[in-house]
Amino acid sequence: MASFSQIKPDFPFKYCRESVAGASFHNLVCIAENIVILKSIGRAALVVVLCAALATPARADKLQSDADNIIIGVVVVVAAIVVVTIVLVRHEAKKDRTITGCISSAGSHLTIADENDKEIYELAGNTAGITPGDRIKLKGRKVKSKAPDHTHVLVATKVTKDFGVCQP
Repeated sequence: MASFSQIKPDFPFKYCRESVAGASFHNLVCIAENIVILKSIGRAALVVVLCAALATPARADKLQSDADNIIIGVVVVVAAIVVVTIVLVRHEAKKDRTITGCISSAGSHLTIADENDKEIYELAGNTAGITPGDRIKLKGRKVKSKAPDHTHVLVATKVTKDFGVCQP
């Protein structure tokens, strides 16, 4: 059987030798010492690398260009948020709305009084089957009026539900 003095350790820093009493304990202590030495060398190398990296001087022109880049980044982000908000608002404005209210006749055109926002809309588009005096739910989209009084116009696309005669 080979003794501890004949076996080369895994760590090249310190050779472990067999002692008279407690040979295996001595070997464990020796291995632990080698691990501590390796950790110390690793830490020292890390300190040297960090010192070299942090020792580079900071130039004023680099700081100014970094500040300019930050300002440009903030402006780009704010512009992107504004553009997305405008696109979403315009998209929502073109979407079909549902209005529930009573139909009335105003001259040659029909109007609907919305129960939610209390606005009166002039009806345009598909108004077939809509009679004055009925309470209905219409699906359509709001458009800008070209009339001088700027009345609200709803281009009806579909009658969703007819509730019958309006209650006073």
